[in-house]
Amino acid sequence: MMRRDDDPKTRFEVVLLQLREMILNGELPPGGRVQEIAISKRLGVSRTPVRNSLAVLEQEGLVRGEPNRGFTVREFTVSEILAAYDIRSVLEGYGCRIVAEHGLTDGQDRALGDCIALGARLLAAGFFDATTIRPWTEMNGRFHAAIVEASGNPSLAASLHLVNQHPLTAPNAIAFRTGNLERLFHHMQRAQEQHEAVLTALRRRQAVRAERLMAEHIFISRENLHDEIRAQGLDMPDPLQRFLDRALAPGTDRRVVATRQKGPG
Repeated sequence: MMRRDDDPKTRFEVVLLQLREMILNGELPPGGRVQEIAISKRLGVSRTPVRNSLAVLEQEGLVRGEPNRGFTVREFTVSEILAAYDIRSVLEGYGCRIVAEHGLTDGQDRALGDCIALGARLLAAGFFDATTIRPWTEMNGRFHAAIVEASGNPSLAASLHLVNQHPLTAPNAIAFRTGNLERLFHHMQRAQEQHEAVLTALRRRQAVRAERLMAEHIFISRENLHDEIRAQGLDMPDPLQRFLDRALAPGTDRRVVATRQKGPG
């Protein structure tokens, strides 16, 4: 358990980590309504950080908010997420190619450079905690969005917007949890190096190299996420099956449940 802090911002970040973990490990069942009051009591916080965290998780695609009905956990499959990453790598790689061919403006170069500088400052601490996660994910989102915007291609931007609606697929939706901060810190060190390489290729107008570097960068992120899923034993067809497996009483034959879920044929 991470240490809570009296600072509201830190408390929000801790609650966000815990809620994300509850969804990814199946404690909050797919399709089920998120009970804000019950979660607030369980985590020992007010409803405000819970509600604010749910708004972030909605952006990450893990929950869906409905007017006057609160939030429900989205149903998704691992294969859907991985396929979305594959499409992202193609689209964003193409975006890098366009930007490199046209060349960066001073403003575009400065925006990307600011992201690189912030990433370096965040990594300089030598670790990630609840206070540095959001600045990193927001920076990562800005870096990727700046390249798409610099491409000047509205069809590319629209296509990526659709792809990024999948859970944990958008650049600012990294699967940080309380149990993987040290491992993901090392992943982000590598991601920082990849960002720097992409920006260098863009500045040198190396179109083919920039395209390849971005595609590889997103593929590595895909594999990191898949590793996290496997490490937690969550590499199942969908979150509903995870929840059912967690709910089974000791000694229950899981093969019988799987057969019932599949139905005849």
